[in-house]
Amino acid sequence: MSLLLDNIKQYTESILKDYKFEIVNLPLVLAIIEQESSFEPYAIRYEPKLSNKYIQDPKKHKPKNCSYDTEVFLQKCSFGLMQIMGFNARVYGMTGWLTKLFGPFENLTYGIKHLDYLENKRKIKNLERLIGSYNGQNNEQYVRSVLTRYEKFLKQ
Repeated sequence: MSLLLDNIKQYTESILKDYKFEIVNLPLVLAIIEQESSFEPYAIRYEPKLSNKYIQDPKKHKPKNCSYDTEVFLQKCSFGLMQIMGFNARVYGMTGWLTKLFGPFENLTYGIKHLDYLENKRKIKNLERLIGSYNGQNNEQYVRSVLTRYEKFLKQ
């Protein structure tokens, strides 16, 4: 875990340099990772209730040798460390197989792009609202759990 955590910190700091954030930082990213995947890069979760209105055009985005239905299924899954939804990765420009999101650098890149969208495009400047929006449901228990983890990583 120590080597993985060191790599995650290094990747995250490298990616964060490309953005201007007021509230997103390494401790927040680590807190989200711990909450979402417990630092498991191969974590995956299917969200069958996700509305099809979020699905990005499968005909346009599916990689070669991928069926339409497989692309839709993968866009309804969250992947890797930050549990990035496949459709969000497509929104932020990811091409090829969504399973590349199992790679820590790729996953952190798209997770941080999502945080950038929330903080800088949607103008969410409140930490609790940002955390809730990342989760997509503003679940109070989720927000409290991430904040507790955030405080822990701030002290490290």
